[in-house]
Amino acid sequence: MTQDTLNKFHKTIHNNDLDVVETLIYPIFSKKTKKNKHYWNVIRSLLLSALKSANVNILRRNILWFYVNRTITKGVKKGKPLLEVEEKIRKFLRRHVDEEKDRNTNTFERGKRSFEKVKDYIRGEKILDLGAGDGLLALEIKEQLGKEVVLVDVVDYNYTDLPLKIYNPEDTVPLADKEVDTTILFVVLHHTNNPEHLLKEAARVTKKRLVILEGSMEDDDTRVTNSFMDWFYNRIMRDADINIPLNFLNLEGWEEILKKYGFSVIETKYIGIDEPIVPEYHVFIIAERTN
Repeated sequence: MTQDTLNKFHKTIHNNDLDVVETLIYPIFSKKTKKNKHYWNVIRSLLLSALKSANVNILRRNILWFYVNRTITKGVKKGKPLLEVEEKIRKFLRRHVDEEKDRNTNTFERGKRSFEKVKDYIRGEKILDLGAGDGLLALEIKEQLGKEVVLVDVVDYNYTDLPLKIYNPEDTVPLADKEVDTTILFVVLHHTNNPEHLLKEAARVTKKRLVILEGSMEDDDTRVTNSFMDWFYNRIMRDADINIPLNFLNLEGWEEILKKYGFSVIETKYIGIDEPIVPEYHVFIIAERTN
């Protein structure tokens, strides 16, 4: 794997070690270069659009952006750690958005939209949702397709009554070799400290097909905006302990890892920004076992 192919995985970090994210975000909000001003404008536009999609009215949208911009900019100038800055933004957001109502509504709708994206790619009868999160995608697969589904994750965010297996990300996935027909990794890999290990495990337990949705990293604009939105959506809008190592790769990088573990990419599909409240650029990768 060449350095050009692979955006090198960041070192293992603890959930609240935000050095990698801070190194990316703080220069943008300093706006010292033309490129950083460009990124700032793109982020502003995407974030305001996301807030609109989350049913935040125009006055609150602009107040929220003003506060986000001011708080990060002050953090840059005063040399405050991003961990401290994000806590202020998180508290402000909770006070000004009907967060529980809007989040629950958007979460359940997102589960249905996610199912529509993956349903035609699923093969076989036993399906693994690896990094299952809220479990709503797996629930749709079970209810709509009648498949047996297995949920596995490192933390319990499960909204459903489906059983969830918890595992240590440094260990093996608690399933036998080739136990499932299809494994789904839905915006999961870039959240892990060791994406190659997770793909190796996914390949080990999968008999037929891997269905992967990941952030698109084909140019600097998508790399920067995806990284900011990944941080903002997960750690500001959702949970302060979500891991954000920003371990994104381009298509060629993922393809080389998959090939290493016996899977060949049969289809890729760039789908751009597919979630209005999470404005990240995504790509589908479909891979099948070759051995």
